[in-house]
Amino acid sequence: MKVTARLLGSLLIFGAAASAQEKAPTPTAELGFSYSYTRVNPGGAVSSANANGGYGYAEYNFNRVFGLVAELGANYTGAAGKTELGNTTFQYLFGPRFNWRKSRFTPYVQALFGGERFSNGFNPNSNTPRLLTSQNNFAAAFGGGLDVNVSNRVTVKPIQLEYLITQASTGAGNLNFVQNNLRYSAGVVFRFGAKQPVPDRIAHGRSSPGDQPGRCVPARCYAERLSLDSRWLQSGFERSGKPLYPRWRPAVSFC
Repeated sequence: MKVTARLLGSLLIFGAAASAQEKAPTPTAELGFSYSYTRVNPGGAVSSANANGGYGYAEYNFNRVFGLVAELGANYTGAAGKTELGNTTFQYLFGPRFNWRKSRFTPYVQALFGGERFSNGFNPNSNTPRLLTSQNNFAAAFGGGLDVNVSNRVTVKPIQLEYLITQASTGAGNLNFVQNNLRYSAGVVFRFGAKQPVPDRIAHGRSSPGDQPGRCVPARCYAERLSLDSRWLQSGFERSGKPLYPRWRPAVSFC
């Protein structure tokens, strides 16, 4: 558990570093594909094992921060110690994700809940063969990761770390059937659509001709407006020969 806490804590460091970056556009939806490595801890008398696999997920973003994730994946465990297993696990998880979107990085945390289809393998050459049986169990994943923006449409996911809890009967003394696993994954994400920016209220510089309180200003025109304001102030100074002291402009909003 200490290793898990340290690894998850490192995600907060990535998030703190990314917080200094500017904001990036918010996609409407995201589609990701990842390789996954899971350290499986069955409990009881069964040794820990390594499972390799992958998953895909879809995320719908309601705003810059909040999204809902649906994830489907599978992994395979060959052996635990000297015990041949040949186990296959299919997982289906759903839940919220919270994003901190910056210009280059998107750190996030998530909590997913669902189930798994756990299938025992059968190896006739093993000294401890297992019967070919299957069971449906509860599963949940808690953790987070980091997406690095390649473009507005493509990101690379170098790291995602999760505490993966499953409930599967090992038949080897684990009476609670709880498996405390650690899952690492990495992959690529494709983004679709773009959310409109949330209107903000702003107050700045001296009023230019035609401004009205509460006026709605397209965000894409903001830079042009600043340029026009600068020329208007300069022309006023040339006409009067006196410096123009700035005063608050009536608040306008982006639309």
